Amino acid sequence: MPRRRKDRPSKGRKHPVARRIGTGSSFGRKPWWDSNWWLLDQGGHSRDIACDIGTVGDLAVAAASIRGNSHRYHGERCEDSFCFTTGTTAEEGPFLVVVVGDGLTSASHSAYGSARATYLFANKLASRLSAASGLTDEVFMEASEEVIEEVRTALKSWDPDDYLAPTETPTDVDPAAFDTTLTFAVLPARTTAPEELRTLRWGTIGDSPIFKLSADGWEKVSTRTEREVIDSATRTLYSATEISHGGTELTNDEVLVLTTDGVGDFLVDSRGTLAVGSDLAERWQRPVGVESFISDLMFDLKSADDDRTAVVCWPDRTRHRN
Repeated sequence: MPRRRKDRPSKGRKHPVARRIGTGSSFGRKPWWDSNWWLLDQGGHSRDIACDIGTVGDLAVAAASIRGNSHRYHGERCEDSFCFTTGTTAEEGPFLVVVVGDGLTSASHSAYGSARATYLFANKLASRLSAASGLTDEVFMEASEEVIEEVRTALKSWDPDDYLAPTETPTDVDPAAFDTTLTFAVLPARTTAPEELRTLRWGTIGDSPIFKLSADGWEKVSTRTEREVIDSATRTLYSATEISHGGTELTNDEVLVLTTDGVGDFLVDSRGTLAVGSDLAERWQRPVGVESFISDLMFDLKSADDDRTAVVCWPDRTRHRN
């Protein structure tokens, strides 16, 4: 029989630890295995942590969704989701598509709707843009408007045995049961010179925000236009009549960050940068290890009990080798 290798001692080894902000939460004061508050979803796959990392062109990308304490306590699935895909156009070269969704708690199948909507939208948009000769505002807006209608239709069809799908037949479920926000961005994955600007094109349905992070701090990119009516109702996949589109330039010294409001609400407010925002602004100036990235999103803050998702894109990744 092969000899068993002895475990190496962990003395002196540093492990990522979720930081407590302020007094922290009652939820965070007990280990997950001892509190009786960290419950599994009866239907399986609670999606407590979902993470993906990788590179495309000169971009480094890290993404994670964390189940919120409220859903843990009630034994419910995480309703946040993300998906990123890549494509290539003849003129523009490689590009990255990032999509983030925040399922509505009031929608009975929002965890399924959010996950499937982000996956379908990311892949369909990447396919449409890859078929174009180049990335322009017109091409981007037209493609996203067409794809959103395809996604709305596709979500209404499933087999009850599909992964995480409702057990009811499609005729028995109102499409509003799948409702989710949808925020997305397309970013060129390579530049011809370090000082060259990248055109970031984005779209939103709902309140999941987009930020740029630099040495000067956070800048919210996805702001409301003067034509939008501000009210308490969240625009969603099935309630929105249009996508809010926008664009900006991204330098190689800036970081692109897409979040759901479980993260975005704790970065900045009208008074300035908040405690979580200060912490993450310092840590995310350059790429971080996957363990640290997940730990960053596990910050322990009183009242921060919603699901959390962040997708972070670092341009010109090779300059961070040392």
